[in-house]
Amino acid sequence: AGAVTGVGAALVGTASKTAAYGDQIDKASQKLGVSSTFYQEWEAVLQHSGTSMDKMGASFKKLATASQDASVDQQAAFKKLGMSMDDVAKMSPEELFTNVISGLQGMENGTERTAVATQLLGKGAMEMGALLNTSAEDTQAMIDKVHDLGGVMGEDAVKASARYQDSLQDMQTAFDGIKNGVGAKLLPVLADFMDKVADF
Repeated sequence: AGAVTGVGAALVGTASKTAAYGDQIDKASQKLGVSSTFYQEWEAVLQHSGTSMDKMGASFKKLATASQDASVDQQAAFKKLGMSMDDVAKMSPEELFTNVISGLQGMENGTERTAVATQLLGKGAMEMGALLNTSAEDTQAMIDKVHDLGGVMGEDAVKASARYQDSLQDMQTAFDGIKNGVGAKLLPVLADFMDKVADF
């Protein structure tokens, strides 16, 4: 019985940790407007390059703004990457980010590449120096490897994790409500008792 209880507790603990991880992926990917799969793929790529998706939030926002309302300099930056504004406007956030990174990796002039990257990605471009020094093929190889290693949680699992965490929070709220309700009933009684003790 003890062994079964221990195994059950271990399984629940593992499930809870997995759910917390999946819920974090779900929330973070939604903030950036990308799929959870894309988020995990690029999180692995960026970590190999010394940064993370969390640090790319401002870059995604700047890139999204540039895709719809580009300045003259940003239009020129897109053009240097071989991207027309008509094409850019039709791209999803995932396609846009991937194509911009690939285009930057294909540029040979380091100074010009830095200028273009800063125009389109802002300060986040400085975080991606190591990544931009590799090739698009290297990047795809890293993405393939993280899949091969089982490092990408499926979309359904991510959604299930978020649902689990929401249910856990609801249950905790319900328990807190019960405790608060019982406490509220006891407080007047305890206050009267303490008043009597003080008077005595």
